[in-house]
Amino acid sequence: MYPVNSTVDNKHIRLSNFIDCFPSYTYPEYKNKINNIKILLLGLGTAGSYILEVLTKLGFHNFILIDGDRIEEKNIMAQNYNLSDVGKLKTSVIKSKFPNINVKVINEKISSYDNLKQKIDLSKIDFFINCADDFKLQMDILNNIFNEYPKTKIIYGGYSFLMHSDDFITKSNYKVFQKIALKQSANINIDNYVIENSGSILNGFMSALVISTYVFNYVVKNRYKDQFLGDFYRNKFKFFNQNEKF
Repeated sequence: MYPVNSTVDNKHIRLSNFIDCFPSYTYPEYKNKINNIKILLLGLGTAGSYILEVLTKLGFHNFILIDGDRIEEKNIMAQNYNLSDVGKLKTSVIKSKFPNINVKVINEKISSYDNLKQKIDLSKIDFFINCADDFKLQMDILNNIFNEYPKTKIIYGGYSFLMHSDDFITKSNYKVFQKIALKQSANINIDNYVIENSGSILNGFMSALVISTYVFNYVVKNRYKDQFLGDFYRNKFKFFNQNEKF
């Protein structure tokens, strides 16, 4: 048991106790550090719709959400929406869940890296969480963003029917991820690949957990790996680095 920190309000006491368990790190230090962190979340489908549920409870409160889609009935069983939300903009519904934090929304589909730059000042983004299911857009962003914004930290979330992956990408490792992605795409027809969103609720919750863990570990300078893979068929889930095997 840990003594209750009387200087922290009841709302944040569990977060405070959790942060204080990390060696050489305190909750006031953490709170001060995350106060100005701005997080961009592109894509509010299965991989993206639950992420704010975790990040806000870790104290983050400054977000930009981008998605041009409206909620469909087929989204309900895997994404963070209810039947009463059908027909509404995804950005509007997610924003409405968090009325007490700073959430800016852009209700548009992003078509390219240049299009993204027109909408967002990327120099002010600390973490770019990319959950858009658009391979060409992903590659366009990776091909350009680190040349202009070398301090960018991208977290890419994705999945297939039985596999789940989340990657922490920086200027130091993005070329490796490019190479892997291009190799994988060479074996499929990208234009026809995403026929139907294949994500389940397990992908939704796993994305929220893993991606939020990436952000948290980076902020508190905890040891972190830059890749995560989950295999639902073999029940195998692991954080690892590029030079390690899954």
